[in-house]
Amino acid sequence: MTEPSTPVSPLLVDAVGLAELLKISERQVSRLNSAGKLPRSITLGRCRRWRVDEVRAWIDAGGPPRNRWTWRDPA
Repeated sequence: MTEPSTPVSPLLVDAVGLAELLKISERQVSRLNSAGKLPRSITLGRCRRWRVDEVRAWIDAGGPPRNRWTWRDPA
């Protein structure tokens, strides 16, 4: 018998996941990203992803524009 698995929170989200996290549309994520109003994304191959922990810290900081946002990974 196997142990029940616990849900795992993702470390990275795509534009759809970011939209869900921010409670906005995918189109709005695209607009905000193009305008430099979101934290930097990382690119894995051809896929754009955002770090969930960075997005949460960015929200806690009041959502500053990318050029004013500095995040230090607590790890």
